[in-house]
Amino acid sequence: MDPQQSAHRIPVVEVVLVEAYGGPQADRLRRLLDEALSLRPGRLVVDLARCPSLDAAAIDVLLDAHRRARRMSGALILRGPSERLRRNLALAHAARVLEVWPTRSAAGAPAA
Repeated sequence: MDPQQSAHRIPVVEVVLVEAYGGPQADRLRRLLDEALSLRPGRLVVDLARCPSLDAAAIDVLLDAHRRARRMSGALILRGPSERLRRNLALAHAARVLEVWPTRSAAGAPAA
């Protein structure tokens, strides 16, 4: 593979989720993350601080995005999930796979 193709164009891309994602919204989440990953970021940070819930389909979308980021030598980071979301991620065994950071600065993003 050409080194130019594998290089990350953008160091960090942030996606902020502000509504519940489940059922039909999981497809919208997939399209959003597809667009973010098309930029080939070194890190794709998904901010969950204002996201009230994720269902199993949405968690599956996050896991798929994680796998795709890894194949591009990148990383997907979940930032700021509520206790409820952390519990859902743990129940789905996704917390073992996904990188989860509690705060903005922990995920390597500049402080607001």
